[in-house]
Amino acid sequence: MAEEFHRKCEFIYPPDGSWDHTPVKAESDSPEDQIYAVYANQLRATEGFHAQPPAEPDIPDACCDWIVPDEVDSKWTIEAANAAIKKFNELKGADLRLIDIKDSNSQMVAGFIHFLTLQCSDDHFYEAKIYMPITGDCQLFIFRPAKYWPWPRKDKNTNEEGDAEPEGSQVIGKKRKE
Repeated sequence: MAEEFHRKCEFIYPPDGSWDHTPVKAESDSPEDQIYAVYANQLRATEGFHAQPPAEPDIPDACCDWIVPDEVDSKWTIEAANAAIKKFNELKGADLRLIDIKDSNSQMVAGFIHFLTLQCSDDHFYEAKIYMPITGDCQLFIFRPAKYWPWPRKDKNTNEEGDAEPEGSQVIGKKRKE
């Protein structure tokens, strides 16, 4: 039953021209600029859903249009995940339930835009992009089968360091890490 639903469901995935996959170049050789470029490129390559935050130094506060990692077990992340699934179920007549939140990033606007990777009751992984305003109703922008999970990926779109690369930017024949 779950497989049949997964195959025939029309997912919410409108074209989004705002994700420019052009690589970000560091403005200087400083460690901060280099870290910013790596982090920004990971976000660009995964449409904001995944990036490996550096340990030291921290991500610049104003980095990457303010898309930053969130705790998957925070009250706000759980609320956003449940709202995304509820909205999807209402719009598509589905009966998905949240099993686990695998990854979470957010962007502060007049409220928050959450970029979530979810595991649902049908044992599939989904990516949801949902706007949670300070007041009013949430708006679900994306709900689709996960394109970027597991992270880091080890496939044709992954470089030797395990970082995602935009489609078409891979070096053909380059040996991948096992």
